[in-house]
Amino acid sequence: MIDPSEIVAARHALGRLLAKHRQAAGLNQHQLAPHTHYSRSTIANVETGRQNVPRDFWEHCDQALDARGGLLAAFDRLDALVRQQRKETARLADAEQAAVSVSHDGGALVAASDDEAFELAEALGRSNVAPHALDLLQASVVQAIQTYSMVPPPSLLEWVQARLRAVISLLRGGQPVTQRRRLCTIAGQLAGLRAWLAHDMHEPVPAISFYHVAATAAREAEDRALYAWVLGNHSRIPIYEGEPAAALTLIEEALENGKGHASPATEAWLLAQASRAYSTLSDHAAGGLALARAERALDRAEADVADEIVYFDGARLAAFVGHHHLLAGHAAIAEEHIRSSLDRLRPEQIKHLALTRLDLASVLLAQGELPEACEQAIAALTIPADQMIDSTVRRARQLRASMTQHRQGFGPARDVVALIDRL
Repeated sequence: MIDPSEIVAARHALGRLLAKHRQAAGLNQHQLAPHTHYSRSTIANVETGRQNVPRDFWEHCDQALDARGGLLAAFDRLDALVRQQRKETARLADAEQAAVSVSHDGGALVAASDDEAFELAEALGRSNVAPHALDLLQASVVQAIQTYSMVPPPSLLEWVQARLRAVISLLRGGQPVTQRRRLCTIAGQLAGLRAWLAHDMHEPVPAISFYHVAATAAREAEDRALYAWVLGNHSRIPIYEGEPAAALTLIEEALENGKGHASPATEAWLLAQASRAYSTLSDHAAGGLALARAERALDRAEADVADEIVYFDGARLAAFVGHHHLLAGHAAIAEEHIRSSLDRLRPEQIKHLALTRLDLASVLLAQGELPEACEQAIAALTIPADQMIDSTVRRARQLRASMTQHRQGFGPARDVVALIDRL
């Protein structure tokens, strides 16, 4: 398995080789830039190993610096390493998926050991549900929530609806207090996931209704961590509806209820959400403080917590930091963090990658780097249609306003605007 550090080292070595050839040719970064069709800042980032650029960049550099194929050959070696790592990562993911016996049946994510337990629990109807059946049931729901970042929303819809119907049937029966409380937790998780799906599938009204139901279930279960998760997810709706103050109200209530109950990863995620709301309100100082607290919380988080429904890591935090600096007008700092996030996100995290690439396109556009801005935007907008969630559509439409002014003079800019108009 290729170590990611090997790729990082190869990228830095390639950057140093570019700087060496440039200096040997007697050119500074400003003088080389026109030959590459990229900006000086892009060349600076490439030479320090902080930015990936396509093969045509290296073709132009090789020709302009008379490198006699040396730069192009070094890039091809790096590209081969990256491709090999992606193949190995994909094979590993397939093996892990097979190991936990997860399959896609008609597009719905199903755990093989879950269906029988679920059917049995539902068949018991108004009888008491065995704790073991609840364990299997809850484990499958948590797994679905954890996996959702990597699968299309429609693929989970039928699965969630079937389990919601079964839990409703069980809750209508007479259950001991302990079992009923656990069923309420499971109901809250399912309703929260159903709300999340509705929002991502451009259905805000059902999403809000399901978030309210999920919050009610969490309160009945006396599960404060679940309540914090539901409110945190709910806050995404007012953020994208242009109501950041309403989002902050939800996030503050989530943080208050999560104290001593929610995990450090959940706390970090909520603080990152708060930062986005503050930044949208142009309170960048408060946004920066929230991100600093999020980083400290994430430092306390344990890796690979099996029952953790909030998956939040350094890659996603870097994306939030980048977005904060984008809104604050700090384009160079934003670019550094956004590229860091893109380097660490996994290929299967298609939704996160698309959102982060759109942020990078906005940053590059602000710095006058139109060609790569278009490349990043096109990569974000040409994902499978069933992975095009509401947040991505809204972020793309924000980018469109900035991109429109360039579309007359640059073909790729016209392509980006056309792609956004078809959403």
